[in-house]
Amino acid sequence: MGARQGSSPHHSASLDPVRLRAARVLLQWLTRKGYVREILSEFEEEEPSQPSTRIRSAERRRVRELVYGCVRLHGRYDFLVRRLAKQAPQAPVRVALWLGLHELCELRSPPHAVVSQCVELARALRCAHAAGFVNGILRRVAREGPHRHFPSAQENPLEYAVNWLSHPRWLVERWAEVLPLDQVLALCEADNRRPPLVLRSCGRDREELLRAARELGWELQPGRWANDALVLHTRVPAPRVLAELGAMVTIQDEAAQLVPTLFSQDSARLILDLCAAPGGKAAQLAERFGSSAEVVALDAQLGRMRRLCEMRRRLGLSQLRALVADGTRPPLRPASFDAILVDAPCSGTGVLARRHEARWRRKPSDLIKLPRLQRELLASAVELCAFGGIIVYATCSLEREENEAVVDALLEEREDLVELGIPARVPKELVQNGRLRVWPHLHDCDGAFAAVLTRKERRS
Repeated sequence: MGARQGSSPHHSASLDPVRLRAARVLLQWLTRKGYVREILSEFEEEEPSQPSTRIRSAERRRVRELVYGCVRLHGRYDFLVRRLAKQAPQAPVRVALWLGLHELCELRSPPHAVVSQCVELARALRCAHAAGFVNGILRRVAREGPHRHFPSAQENPLEYAVNWLSHPRWLVERWAEVLPLDQVLALCEADNRRPPLVLRSCGRDREELLRAARELGWELQPGRWANDALVLHTRVPAPRVLAELGAMVTIQDEAAQLVPTLFSQDSARLILDLCAAPGGKAAQLAERFGSSAEVVALDAQLGRMRRLCEMRRRLGLSQLRALVADGTRPPLRPASFDAILVDAPCSGTGVLARRHEARWRRKPSDLIKLPRLQRELLASAVELCAFGGIIVYATCSLEREENEAVVDALLEEREDLVELGIPARVPKELVQNGRLRVWPHLHDCDGAFAAVLTRKERRS
């Protein structure tokens, strides 16, 4: 990749290289409109080799923390700049302010160092003319504190959620229609917290894994909701976790782990995961039903299916078959599967804590387009389901249009479809009107929805 937009080969020797790298990543994200994770990966691939892997790893971690924090909370920082500035700053200046405000508001970094570094950062990004502007904004916030410029949660909770908690207005207003205002704030706050890494034990006793984690010096605790869940409180990169614990675990949130358990472990021999990539639930289904059953994992995205195949090899799941195909028109025999999971593509509003930029990418129109696809996928699953077979429809969305409305519409259209309800083994706190309903702010894990359906036997 060529020279980065807005970067300069000449900058102060005192400028922290981590801040500079974070600024360049953010500037690319702001101007190129790519996915922040992909932009970060491109920068990391270009890093020169360093003598200390530990130092390189620590610096990468700092860059990621700064970048992801600014992406998630830039609504807060843009609001603050609008209140304090007469005109909108250029993109490089905006990025320098994001970083400075994030360090002042969230990281509690020493104000003098933050102001000094961000002034140098503006110069390094070829905006020396704005150094005084950056200096003035950051010094004022450091002196007065940021909160005085925001509406309070008590006086105007919706404006507080939009501006201080940094959420799109349309989304906050939607949630306010179905939740009490205190829960809207709690949900937005949950989206802004760093979620822990959650593991699923793969056919191993949890005590064995707890012992293995203690030997590594990690704090690992049993999950609250899923029997195989283990919550890693020590901050360890996911690749290292998998390298150390190998086939003993996979990475999967508790809410996601609950979905495959909605199928009973009885006579199913042919199982389909209709939207399988990246493969966590498909792998869990393969383990749950064992070697006597075959699980077909289907997905339209080849790149994501490669990750599923890597997981299959790592876990040794020979009974898991991968198929790249369109789930709305699958090349499969009708009425042939005993159990089908439709983990439908969705807005992902239940997992905003894990997807740093998703809140800014989603639009109200998505809640018109996505339900159309979801209904098509669920209808396809009904055609593929054997008579008497089970279908689980699931999303990681909090929105009714993608959840209850999709299931209710198909139940009304199809006389051969009946809802079974959630099995009693699922904690009752997670069941609402006979369906799985998990909320991040109430249950301290990802948001999720699921309904269990069956295709009625044919009358003789």
